[in-house]
Amino acid sequence: MKFANNSESFPQIILIGGPTASGKTRLAIDWAKQLNTEIINADSRQIYQELNIGVARPTQEELHEVKHHLIASHSVQSPVNAWQYSQEARKIAADLIERNGHVVVCGGTGLYMDALVNGLDELPLISPEKRDELNTVSKMPNGLNLLVNRLLQQDKEAEKWVELTNPARVIRALELVETTGKSLEALRLNSSQAPDPISFSWGCYALDLNREYLYKRINQRVDQMLEHGFLKEAESLFENRHLTALKTVGYSELFSFFEGRLDWSSAVDLIKQKTRNYAKRQITWYKHHLNTEWINP
Repeated sequence: MKFANNSESFPQIILIGGPTASGKTRLAIDWAKQLNTEIINADSRQIYQELNIGVARPTQEELHEVKHHLIASHSVQSPVNAWQYSQEARKIAADLIERNGHVVVCGGTGLYMDALVNGLDELPLISPEKRDELNTVSKMPNGLNLLVNRLLQQDKEAEKWVELTNPARVIRALELVETTGKSLEALRLNSSQAPDPISFSWGCYALDLNREYLYKRINQRVDQMLEHGFLKEAESLFENRHLTALKTVGYSELFSFFEGRLDWSSAVDLIKQKTRNYAKRQITWYKHHLNTEWINP
């Protein structure tokens, strides 16, 4: 798909979202070139320097075609939440729009895109990835204690606002604290504060691939990642497996393989299955948010 040659037919902010492995990166590069502008990453894992193959970061050739922002810009040791992302991305977007008239934002983390253009509501949307990760931890041996300790590390006074013996409430509290970067008390005090929508025009687009074809692409991508060194990358990060940024599809399964909890074949199959499940959740999210326009590829 191409917009009219007149760049005024584009919104100022072009969001390219949708499921993993659907071709977002190529579309973003093509449109950025057409508009003589740059790309802001909106993938919550590609933002980390240490994560490359396992998060399908754009290749060096792709990064050289068009300048990308917020790719490998932070360390897994300093996790980025949606509020922080929105503040950084808004500054970059405003600068690029001033210079070029437009900016392309590309990634599959809908929460980041929503925070960028709509601001964070008093009860922000929680990414399926975040929710799945916390639920997985809760099912581990001593899972509730792990979650409580994690919550209290980030909000020392959380026990004032949440029943720490209730797993569901602890998970909800962690979702809010880790998504917003704010304490539960700050969220309570600011609950009447309205979101702050961005002042630029924007539109969200996604490629509408046949589901069977998309899943085939996902399976092939996992195989390619492993061929290109994903196992070695995961091995180098094994000691940091407790970090939030590494509780991610692909890395988690390989860590389980290293620990002897999964055999190789089961680990690979599980990566493919969970990635397909994640893509399905992304499709559902974008169908209900940001008034996404689905494009026939």
